[in-house]
Amino acid sequence: MITVAKAHKEAVKLLKMHLIASPFLDTTLLLSHCSNFNNNEILFKGEELLLSQNQYELFQKLIEKRALKKVPTSKLINHKEFFGLDFYVDEHVLDPRPDTETLVEMVIFDHKDIENLNIVEVGTGSSCVIVAVIKSLINAKALALDISPNALEVASKNIARHRLSSRIKLLQSDLFSNLSTNLRFDILLSNPPYIPSHQIDLLEDEVRIHDPICALDGGKDGLNFYRSIAKNSKKFLKEHGYLYLEIGINQYDAVKDIFENDGWCLEKFQKDLAGIIRVLKFKQA
Repeated sequence: MITVAKAHKEAVKLLKMHLIASPFLDTTLLLSHCSNFNNNEILFKGEELLLSQNQYELFQKLIEKRALKKVPTSKLINHKEFFGLDFYVDEHVLDPRPDTETLVEMVIFDHKDIENLNIVEVGTGSSCVIVAVIKSLINAKALALDISPNALEVASKNIARHRLSSRIKLLQSDLFSNLSTNLRFDILLSNPPYIPSHQIDLLEDEVRIHDPICALDGGKDGLNFYRSIAKNSKKFLKEHGYLYLEIGINQYDAVKDIFENDGWCLEKFQKDLAGIIRVLKFKQA
């Protein structure tokens, strides 16, 4: 038997040795996952609490994966918080990122007083974005698309977890390939892959190794998916429909040009908490 405090201290030391960015937080989350003690109990009563042998062995196994293989904590515990909500995540989907909350906030703010919205999300991944939007826009419904059947399984778990199966439907589709041309939506939103191919190898191990490459790689210049969306999405939007897109750092001008050259008008943009232009809102010109 070992105290929670001692196990925590040893693990933090190991993670620091392997240059993990948030050793204290990661250790606390992993300990909570293995022991069922909550964070406050771990931090303030750790000297009094004991881990069983099985709990300690599981904790050691996860800490070693975090330290040596750089597996993100979220993928070790299959949990990530986004927009104040809990989501299941695994190796088949991107970790939800705080930057993407800007996309959710913008859609909700613009449409919070509008009823009966019909929304389509292109590239839903874990479904964190569309779940957060639909939970807030209580009269809206959505169709979420993804090319990956594994990602759609994760999305289905999260939609069911948040009791939204009657309001969010899933469709396997390579962008718009399987989307019926009879459908029209009020809003199309997407956080597409936007990392240039040559920069993939420069990403942190946590992302490069443990996030699906197909959800990161945006082609030679990172803009392939924006070109496809600009070219093909008009026929799926209602006349006064809107398009919301997350973009990468320094992509504002390039993405704006792509859409304006395809007959779209930029209505507004939104910066994230770091002051980086993160979301663009377009309408048909």
